Amino acid sequence: MVGSQPTQNTGSAPSMEQISQMLKQLTSQSLATQQSITDLAGKVDNLAEQAKRDKTLWEADQHNLVILTEDFNRFAGEVREDKNLVNGSLQQIQKDLNQNTKTMKQNTKTVKQHAEILSLTHATVDEQTLRLDDHDAKMHDQQNASFFGSKNSLEKLVLFFFIG
Repeated sequence: MVGSQPTQNTGSAPSMEQISQMLKQLTSQSLATQQSITDLAGKVDNLAEQAKRDKTLWEADQHNLVILTEDFNRFAGEVREDKNLVNGSLQQIQKDLNQNTKTMKQNTKTVKQHAEILSLTHATVDEQTLRLDDHDAKMHDQQNASFFGSKNSLEKLVLFFFIG
């Protein structure tokens, strides 16, 4: 025992005072142990309360995690759908652009051909106009020469004014 006086083993029974002293020591130790147990029980209660609060927070966190996961998955799905729509639109735009480029090249080729034909036609018309002008001038010269150069020029002149 802590703090007790060693007793001599003389074969006799402990004295009343010794018994009283031992009872006081045992009572004191018992009260100290009881206080330690009470302190520990209070700490256990505090830990139990903290564990209960932590569990409540953990459950709330788990619930929030489920909600956030669902929201994230929904959002990720929407992003994938939007990406697919955008990619599809971009592919269609590229296809249309390629087709328009092809059509534009063909139209440019056709316009060049038409411009060449128009240029040739214009040159031909100019050439024919010059020929016709030359022919008209020759015809006019021939008419004048035959009209005024004949014996009956005066007759033809009169006929021309009255008939024709």
